[in-house]
Amino acid sequence: MKRLARKQRALSRKTKGSNRRAKAKQAVAKLHYRISNQRLAILHEVSDYLTTNFSVIAIEDLCNP
Repeated sequence: MKRLARKQRALSRKTKGSNRRAKAKQAVAKLHYRISNQRLAILHEVSDYLTTNFSVIAIEDLCNP
């Protein structure tokens, strides 16, 4: 998250329409993509762990009376 904040600050300082801004924008997008993939991997690991170690998984809805 610190790297993302640093890259976004660097992007905001670039001149609009410049090649360096395009490069910085691409770097920010790449980092967003990487973070997204990391989050999906963690969700997959947790769901895989739950399904392999427990035979029954119950989900309770507390909002409906």
